[in-house]
Amino acid sequence: MNQLEGLLILIALPLSLMLTGYWLAALLSDSSAVDRLAFALACGLALLLAAVAAVNFFQPLRGVWAYGCLAPILFTFLLPRTRRSLWQDLRSICRPFPRAAVGAGAVFFVLLLWPVIQAPASLFYDGTSNHDSFFWVAGAEHLKRNSYMMQPVMSATQPLTNTTSVLIGLTPPWGRIGGEALLALASSVINVSPLKLYLYATASLAMVWFGLVWLALRTFVTATPARLTGIAIVCVQPVFIFFHGNANLPNLLGTLTGSALIIAVERAIRAASVSTPAFTAWATLAALSLHGLLCSYPEMVPFVLLPCALLWLRPWFRQSFGHYWRFGLLLTAALLAGALLNPATTVRAIQGFLASFNLARENENWANLFNPLELAEYVPAFFTLSIPGSKELGWWFGWPLSALMLGLVGVAVRRSSDPFGLCAALAGSLVLLGYTLGTGFAYGMQKTVQFSGIFVVLLFPVAVVELLARRRATTSGRAHRLTTATLAVVGGFMVYANFMNCRDTYKWSDRKVISADWFDLREQSRGALMDAPVLVEAASFRMAFFHGMWAAYFLPESHLYFGARGQESGGYLRDWVVNEQKLPIPIPSAVLVGRLWGDTFDANSPKILTGREFVLLQKSNRMFAMEGVQPLNGPPDHFSDTAAFDLLPHSPSILLVELAPRKNTIAPSGAWQLTRRTDGQADFQAELSTPPPWRIRIPLVAGQRNRIEFHFAHAGGPLGPTAFQVQSLRVENAP
Repeated sequence: MNQLEGLLILIALPLSLMLTGYWLAALLSDSSAVDRLAFALACGLALLLAAVAAVNFFQPLRGVWAYGCLAPILFTFLLPRTRRSLWQDLRSICRPFPRAAVGAGAVFFVLLLWPVIQAPASLFYDGTSNHDSFFWVAGAEHLKRNSYMMQPVMSATQPLTNTTSVLIGLTPPWGRIGGEALLALASSVINVSPLKLYLYATASLAMVWFGLVWLALRTFVTATPARLTGIAIVCVQPVFIFFHGNANLPNLLGTLTGSALIIAVERAIRAASVSTPAFTAWATLAALSLHGLLCSYPEMVPFVLLPCALLWLRPWFRQSFGHYWRFGLLLTAALLAGALLNPATTVRAIQGFLASFNLARENENWANLFNPLELAEYVPAFFTLSIPGSKELGWWFGWPLSALMLGLVGVAVRRSSDPFGLCAALAGSLVLLGYTLGTGFAYGMQKTVQFSGIFVVLLFPVAVVELLARRRATTSGRAHRLTTATLAVVGGFMVYANFMNCRDTYKWSDRKVISADWFDLREQSRGALMDAPVLVEAASFRMAFFHGMWAAYFLPESHLYFGARGQESGGYLRDWVVNEQKLPIPIPSAVLVGRLWGDTFDANSPKILTGREFVLLQKSNRMFAMEGVQPLNGPPDHFSDTAAFDLLPHSPSILLVELAPRKNTIAPSGAWQLTRRTDGQADFQAELSTPPPWRIRIPLVAGQRNRIEFHFAHAGGPLGPTAFQVQSLRVENAP
């Protein structure tokens, strides 16, 4: 996929959401054009979630059934009034829209997707150490071909869809299919693999994010935002960058639909005494958003319903309750209709929530994102989810910045147009934060931010920027200069947080990357290697968990077996695959290894296909153990003073290793003692006492396991695990 195709996806998906939801947004005749378009984006997302949940209960998401999910677009085009309103809204926002905001948005998307923009051969990457994107892509592949009521065929040697069983049936462990189904729908309509469009499709949800932040700002903070605030909405979004890089697609959809539900409840309450059409639109959005939340991320439901309940109860304690009670009951009926819109969705959501609640109570296998931080760095990290940026602050900058941020947030809340509503919108996350602080729930800080991501971003930086921009416009002299300086500090920190989250994404995108040539591997699987045994040496890849798991995606028609070495063979599939360590495997027709491994330990192996990150071999030099080297995944970069290989060459060959002292260290004096042991053969022994670099040459016996031992004899104690760096390493054919 080239950049132009990616750009078209980035534009087409938000446009489709807007067209899907605009027919309902047209009822908001008294609202601004931006409000209607933001409403349309949120409504379109909720409508598509409702459509895919209904259709996929019966049919796979492909062909006419996939296109049928887009039927609401017809309402927008077939209703003349709606069509004219859409055209007028688009024209009205294009003319006065600040060029700075457009430029800021463009910069945001360029930074967000830079790894695939600057390297078109890269199709996919993970932006953090999290690997969950595999679940969403594999699930999408299953839902394109099956309904979510149809169990996948479980296979130990063709394991691609083995993990999708957690999505299937009326009582699945996860109880959600929203993210997977939307990917399947987009894949079928665009006719592109879910993997190829994943990064652009998830990035396009930023438009819904921007729209909801705007609606939240207009609902709870101010009816007339400053231009600078609009730029902040589309430019400084480190929390969304984290969502995108961390592959939290279901959580992102839950945040979007949950925030839409909260905003819609409040706006419906306000519209009750003003406009029946507007009340109808907002109440319908609330119902659809509740269903979307149940469909995409039911774990969030209690934390969203609490704010809704507080906002729903508020009018009953005001003098307007006499007029409100009828509309309050209608809104309640609309929410009940949303909960019952698709009974299968609700039943599955209940099961999913109970399963996740029990898992959360165990508090096991959860990574604490905030572990590397000092206490002074928690507040900046909380408002940005920029752990890489926050952990560099230290106490000397962390404490003053934390105090400034909390002070500004407090003032922004107090001066907002609806302080109670703003606090109520955050009530669910405040409860989760209290639970986290009280119990030490490892995952709690991260989920507190992610569950209320829209409203966390609304507090800081959006409401704070709005506060400072207004104050800067109405003050002069010393107060003006102080406000400008404060605004510069806030803006500078948010740009820094954006940059640091992006930089962390770029780091991981170099490691956990899938290039276009992996699809050549799929062609091999559907051709010469169909139904053939293929050995996947996951530990030959630097990212053994990642690439070993994705191998199943690109070799779907072959029978896969995983090498014994390493603890991560198969990634998330490891419990459902055949591992050589536990079961015997047939002689493979091909062996998949990492590209660096293919250039070193398998430099003399006959190759079928060479990609940027992999090599497919006819046969390989099998490595069964590596000791005293680092890293253990992929070819080693460093040796300790005692190391060993257990290597089975396919032909008579020579192991060539060139070692040198680690950079910026004094070369130790001593000699390398080298031994190769092979059953039935005389041992090979040698000593190398020349000055560094040490060029080691060891003959290998074909067809047998060669135990190769390296020991650096010297007068001192142990030199450490990275005492020597590998300058070069190859296995070559013997002369």
